Amino acid sequence: MKSEISKKTTTIKETDSINAKDFAIQIIRVLAMLFVIICHLCNDSTNYILCTLKQFFNIGVFIFIFISGFLYGNKKIDIYSKWLFNRFKRIMVPIYIFISFFIFATAFITEIFHYKYFLIYLFDLQYFLGSVKNAGHLWFCSVIVICYLLLPLMNKYKKTLISNFYPISILIITISCLVGLVSKSYGLLGFYLLTFYIGYFFKNSINIVKVKSFIPIILIIIGLIFRIIGKFLFDNTLLYGTTITALTHIMMTIGIFIFIYKLFCNFKASNVVKKMINYFDELSYFIYIVHYMFIVGPISVMNITNNFLINLAIFIIITIMSAYVLKICTNMLCSINLRKINLINLLQFLEIFTIVIYKFLLAYNYRNNLILYPLIVIAGMLCLIIFVFKMKDIRKRDLVIFGILMLLTLITVYLLISVNFVFPLFIALSFYNNDPKKIAKMYFWSLLFGFILTLVLNSINILPDHNASRIVIANVVHIRYGLGFMNTNFVLLYYIFICLSYYYGYGYSSKMVVISSFFGIILYLLCFSRTGIMCLVLFELLVIITRKKNMFVKILSKIVPFLYPVICVFMITFTILSEFFDESTFAQLNSFLSGRLYYNLKFYQMGYFQSLFGIKERLTMPLDNYYLYPLLKFGIIGCIIYIFNNSFTLFKLRQNKSLMIVGLIVLFYGLGESNVVVSSINFMLSIQAMVLINSANKYLLKGDVDET
Repeated sequence: MKSEISKKTTTIKETDSINAKDFAIQIIRVLAMLFVIICHLCNDSTNYILCTLKQFFNIGVFIFIFISGFLYGNKKIDIYSKWLFNRFKRIMVPIYIFISFFIFATAFITEIFHYKYFLIYLFDLQYFLGSVKNAGHLWFCSVIVICYLLLPLMNKYKKTLISNFYPISILIITISCLVGLVSKSYGLLGFYLLTFYIGYFFKNSINIVKVKSFIPIILIIIGLIFRIIGKFLFDNTLLYGTTITALTHIMMTIGIFIFIYKLFCNFKASNVVKKMINYFDELSYFIYIVHYMFIVGPISVMNITNNFLINLAIFIIITIMSAYVLKICTNMLCSINLRKINLINLLQFLEIFTIVIYKFLLAYNYRNNLILYPLIVIAGMLCLIIFVFKMKDIRKRDLVIFGILMLLTLITVYLLISVNFVFPLFIALSFYNNDPKKIAKMYFWSLLFGFILTLVLNSINILPDHNASRIVIANVVHIRYGLGFMNTNFVLLYYIFICLSYYYGYGYSSKMVVISSFFGIILYLLCFSRTGIMCLVLFELLVIITRKKNMFVKILSKIVPFLYPVICVFMITFTILSEFFDESTFAQLNSFLSGRLYYNLKFYQMGYFQSLFGIKERLTMPLDNYYLYPLLKFGIIGCIIYIFNNSFTLFKLRQNKSLMIVGLIVLFYGLGESNVVVSSINFMLSIQAMVLINSANKYLLKGDVDET
C-alpha cells in the first residue's frame, strides 16, 4: 500500500513539475534546436537548394538568445554571484566534458592535437579566439555567458532600459553596423546582445497574448523579403554577412516567437505530449552541443551507408543517446559538493585513469606522441601534487628507496623504450599508507570505462577491427575479432584485469562470478583467446574453492611467491631442450602454442638470452612469454633483480588471499603473454611497488580485511 501511495505521489510531483513549465516556451526551444540541426545538415549537404536554405534555418541561435532574455526579464535574483556561478556551471560543465572527449577523440583519429584549445574553452573564449575544427558551433556559449554577465547591470538600470528601449536599440544597431563593416564576429556580437535585450524588454513591457495575430506573420514575411533582396544585391559582403542577416533574423525571431507563443500558450496538450516535449526541452542544450560532431569531421555518421535516410536515422539515435549521456555526466558533476569531496581521492583517481587511458591508446596501436607524452606528464604532475599533500607523512627512508627504484626504472625505460614501469612507482607513492584496495577499485572503473569505450568506438568504425583467423578444430577457420584492440588477445587480457580489480577491490560476489562468466564466454567466442579463457576459468575456480577450502589458501600463500623463478627456469630449460626435439614433436608443440615455441627458440639461438644487460633494439618477432621477456630485455643481471623483487614482494603479501589469487592468474597468464607485465592495466605491480617503498603499510601487513 505504501509503495502504491509513493508511486502516485511521485507521478503527481512529476506532472506538477511539467505543468509548472511554460509549454509554449518549451515548444519554441525545441523548435530552435531543430532549426540549428537542420541548418547544419543543410550546410553539409551537396544539394544546392538545401545549401541555400541553411541561411534561413540558422535563426535557431537567435531564438535561443531571445528566449534567455525573455525568461530572465523579470526574474527575481537574490544573490547574483550565486546565480551567475550556477548558470556558468550549467553552461560550461557540459562544454568541458564534451570538448575534452572531442579533442582527444579527433586527435586520436587525425593525429593532430590542439593544446591551446583547452585553455580557450576553459575560459569560454572560443567566440573571440577561435574554436577547434568541427566544433565551431560552441561559440554560442561565449555569447550567452556574456548576456548573463550583463543581466545584473540590466536589472540595476531596468527602468531606464525599458523606458528608453527604442533609442538604445537604435544606438546598438548603429554601433553594430559600423563595427560589422570591419569585423563580422564583433559586429554580430552586438546584434546577439540586442536580441537578448529585446527578449528582456518583451517580458517587461509586451503582453504577447494580446498582440494582433497578423503582426508576427508580417514580421516573418518582411524579414524573409529583405533577406532575399539583401542576398541578391549584397551577397558575399560584410554588409550582408553582418547587418542584413542579423537584422532580418531578429525580425523573424520576434515574429516566430510571438506566433508560436500565442498558438501554444493556452494549448491543452495530453500528458504524453507534455512529457515528450519536456524531455526534448531538457535535452535541447546537450543535443546542441553534441550533434555537430556527428554531421562533419572524422566522427561523422552521415556517410556510414549510401542511403541518406538510414544515415539520418543513425544520426538522430546516436545524437539523442550522446546528449543523454552528457546530461547524466553533467548532473553528476554539478551535484558534487566540493566541500565534501576528498581532493586526494580525486587526484588519485585521475592519476590512475590517465595511466589506464595511456595503455588503451597503445592497445589501439596508437603511437602519436602528441597525446601519449602529455598523458605521461599529466600522470607525473598528479603524482607530484599528491606528494606535496602527503610529504609530511612520508618517511625519509622511504623517499630514498623511491629514488633508488626510480633510478632503476629509468634504466628499464631506456632498455624497453617504454615508460610502463614508471607508473607503478607513481601510484605507490601517491597511495602511500593507503589501502591498496582503493587502487584496485579505481583501476576497475577506469578499465571498465576504457573497455566499453573501445567497443563503442569499434562499433561505429572509428577504431579498426584488427581481425585475425585461427584454425581451431578439423581445419575449421574461425575469425578472431579484435573489437578495436590491435591484438585479438588483448580483448580477454583487459577483460580479465577488470574482473581481477573488481574482485580484489570489492571482494567476492556470486553475481560477479556469474556476470564475468557470461560476458567472458561471449568475448571468447569473438576473439578465441585460449590463454584468456583458461585464465578466466582458473580465476573463477580459485575464487569459489578458496572460500570453502582454507587449506588451499595456505598452499597458495606458499607457492605463489616462489612460482616466478621456478617457471622461469622451466621455460628456459624447455626452450633449450626444444632444439633437440624431432620435427614432428616440435611441430605439434609449436602448433599447440600458436608458434610461440618457434620464436622462443629463435631468440635463444640468436644468443639474446645470454646477454648480461639485455638487448636494446626493438623486437622484430613476437615474444609472448612473461618469463623470457625480462631475460631478453633486462639481461641475466636485470632478470635476477626482477625475480628477486617479484618473489620478495609476493612473499610480503602472502597473507592476503585475494592478492595471491590475482598473482597466480598473472603468473599463469604470463605463460602465453608478455603483456601482463605492463603496469597500465596490472594493478598488482603497483601494490608490489607499495611493499618496496613502504613495507610498514598497515593495510598490506594485516592481509584481507573484507572477504565476505
